[in-house]
Amino acid sequence: MSVLSRKSRRADAVPLSQDSINRSIALGQYQPNANPDLAESLFSQIRALKDQGHLDEAQLLLQPLLNGRVTTRLFQALMLQAEIYGEQKNYSQAQACYELLLENVDADDQLSAQEALRLKGLVQLNAGWLCEQSGALAEGLLRYNQAIICFEALAEQIPALVLTSLMMAYRQRARVYRLLGQVTEALQDLERSAQAQTQVMTPLAVNTDILKEWFSLGLLQQDLGHWTQALASHELALRQCSLLPNGPERERWTVMIQTQRAFCCEQLEQPELALELYQQALNTLDVEQEPLQFVLLRLLKIALQLRLEPEWPDAVIAFAELKQTLDQLELAGADRAELAVPLLALAGLCHERETDWALDFYSMAIRCLEQTRRQADRVLQGRLIDAYRGRAELLETLGHPLKALGSLKQAVRLAEQMMDAELQAELQVQIGLLYQNLNKPEAAINAFEQARLLDQPVSWAIRNPEDSWFKASYFLAFLLATEQHYPERALNVLLEIQQVCPGYIEYDLACLYAKLEQSDQAFEYLQKHLQSPSALSFEDISADSDLAALQTDSRWQQLF
Repeated sequence: MSVLSRKSRRADAVPLSQDSINRSIALGQYQPNANPDLAESLFSQIRALKDQGHLDEAQLLLQPLLNGRVTTRLFQALMLQAEIYGEQKNYSQAQACYELLLENVDADDQLSAQEALRLKGLVQLNAGWLCEQSGALAEGLLRYNQAIICFEALAEQIPALVLTSLMMAYRQRARVYRLLGQVTEALQDLERSAQAQTQVMTPLAVNTDILKEWFSLGLLQQDLGHWTQALASHELALRQCSLLPNGPERERWTVMIQTQRAFCCEQLEQPELALELYQQALNTLDVEQEPLQFVLLRLLKIALQLRLEPEWPDAVIAFAELKQTLDQLELAGADRAELAVPLLALAGLCHERETDWALDFYSMAIRCLEQTRRQADRVLQGRLIDAYRGRAELLETLGHPLKALGSLKQAVRLAEQMMDAELQAELQVQIGLLYQNLNKPEAAINAFEQARLLDQPVSWAIRNPEDSWFKASYFLAFLLATEQHYPERALNVLLEIQQVCPGYIEYDLACLYAKLEQSDQAFEYLQKHLQSPSALSFEDISADSDLAALQTDSRWQQLF
């Protein structure tokens, strides 16, 4: 997992009865000391065939066991039948087995009330998993709710037998909550799952599932901005990690956890501790085995160091060392698409400090991305667009506007391939501003018009002034009113902005109405501007030549 990743990579879900944690609580093992019989031996054969993937043979052996009276053996057979159907992705048949089991569980006089309740919980848990696989998330949520009700009712009576099941139920319900967009509920369930997992194990037990539970919970808490809670969860994950035997797995988990702890400390304004944690992760990481991970982790530390000390004297040395490492990795045939990630990060760090370095890093990233053997996807194209945009900004800063324009047009070409209208609009705004600086107002107007077409307001809903449509419209109005001397056209554009995004351009409307000698409207919008919290001062307004014609009007003094 990349040290820059903020999200866990969880294994695909498996049904409860197929999860290794829960084999000890599978139906039919209530009496572990009982003498084996022929039926149990047959069940063992069927399970072995199923585990080996011989599903048809398992089905054939299972059939005679499905025709008996209502007993625990029948329930075992139905559970196995449902598992086999599940592996065959025949979810409706599997669900029918569980429904039949639920209908008859109370008729088995061999089961105690506790065993019957636990069996219902297990069946509902497996049925919920089947609903997930078939996309019936709402029904799956109901199933998990029923399972949790059963397990919670038993938790105080037989915790050793149901805590593992309860932990699984919380975890799987959390997954459904996340798929349904109910993040807060998912977070609460993951917390319950982690607590149940901790209660199941003894304090000194080595268990990577507890580690994963706490780590995943910490990542979700980070997504929600709960930094203190996330830090606490990662510390509990680290405690479990320390119990693992020395080796690659322990090193990998230590690096991931320490990296996330450092990130949390950054957000909690504890930069010194974050630097220490980043260094601990660097000391743990095997540079020979994970050179690219080492570069990414080093970049996180350097970025924090520069935030604390913008004039950090060793920055150039650090950049040179990383560049040398990346050059070596490129020559060694490392994945060029992956190399682009640290190259873009380095370019960003150098953008305002070492412009020549930044230009080199942007160019290297573009080369790596264009020469990658991977099939182009939105992620790779997005990175390439970022590289072209970054290089364009830098080229313009360094006084090469025509080269900057060429770089932006390359970015537009990629955005068109992605069919991303919003991104195309952003790039057209940048191109329009570049044409404006090149003193090509007609070309700038065309670019701004193109951006407006690409990012049109939907049903004239309220828009954010950071939207491309707002920016393009504002810059277009400015050009029309000044460079091209088309105040009437400019007024129409400003009135569109006022309709879609009211409260931001009253002063501009006042100035334009004044130039058009429409004093009533000019005073109306000037009055609105003065009532806003960001109004200009009397001195600034009086110095504006666009409003000079209004100053002889008696209403001028009344405004102030």
